[in-house]
Amino acid sequence: MLDSIDVKYFRFAVGSDIGKETPNDISARCIICGDSEKDIRQKRLHLYQKSSYDSPAVHCFNCEFSGNMHSFLRETNSVLFEQYKKEKRETSFNAMKQKHVEKETDEIIDIGYTYKKKQVYNFEFPKEFIPASDSEEAKVYINGRSLSTKGVFYSPVDISVGDKYLPIKDSIIIPLWYKRDQNLVYGFQARKIKEKRFYTFIPEQNTGYKVWNWFEIDKTQPTFIFESVFDAMSSGLPRNRIVAALGADLNDDRISELKEAIFCLDNQHKDRTSKIKSTELLQNGYRVFVWPTDIQQKDSNSWLQETNPEKSFAHIILSNLMVGNKGVLKLKLSK
Repeated sequence: MLDSIDVKYFRFAVGSDIGKETPNDISARCIICGDSEKDIRQKRLHLYQKSSYDSPAVHCFNCEFSGNMHSFLRETNSVLFEQYKKEKRETSFNAMKQKHVEKETDEIIDIGYTYKKKQVYNFEFPKEFIPASDSEEAKVYINGRSLSTKGVFYSPVDISVGDKYLPIKDSIIIPLWYKRDQNLVYGFQARKIKEKRFYTFIPEQNTGYKVWNWFEIDKTQPTFIFESVFDAMSSGLPRNRIVAALGADLNDDRISELKEAIFCLDNQHKDRTSKIKSTELLQNGYRVFVWPTDIQQKDSNSWLQETNPEKSFAHIILSNLMVGNKGVLKLKLSK
């Protein structure tokens, strides 16, 4: 059955031009494409729910817009979008509060365990790692990527952290700083110089924190999310506004901590996986950097190496941020 809040805001958005309505489906004339100039009776925009869906979907069977209420309202009505988010948050909070009250009225059974909020485990940055600027091999490698050695380290030996043996000799080391001024990290990434092999060390206690630069960004500002550290460093964007997901999808809990997450994946015209992910993110209401079709490089670091530009890549990113159906259509039309 459709959520009553979704139905209410769907009606607000489309106006009075409503078609057939059931507990699981409501149709209306599409406010994105207009459905049909020849027949105003057409109502091919649907808000509907299926048993296999986690949440209701919005889809137009004319212009092929596809998403959820979040992305639909963000695309069509910014005022309703903000009101919808607020009401959803309040409803979720009230439900959680009511659930908590109901639990308090139940019989309390002591199982000898007290829940504690998860704390990020941190440890001292290994002393075996040296600044990349102190290693000729490391300097050549980093400079070859058109990057600075500042803040980058090098491991001349294999090391052990606790009982964990790490075969990372001759690797570039990217610290995941927890508190830089206290030399504390929550993990690090190693990349072999002589072969394309990565080793990301994040203690099991820090599951969900596979992300570079997390504790050094301003989360109250829009944050640009890249796939790799080198791509983030190559972007030309401020250091306190960029993170890298280290080749994975950024954890949902981390995304929820950000005022706004903006995704800058690899060139969608060169990478099919990036194109699929970017399309999903656009449909879910996120802003995404959609690569111009005239750029041939696969990522921002390749662009930096091959073009040796006077301007930073940041200008290209900021000029090509898209959201919703416009971005989806651009990706569909690209070869």
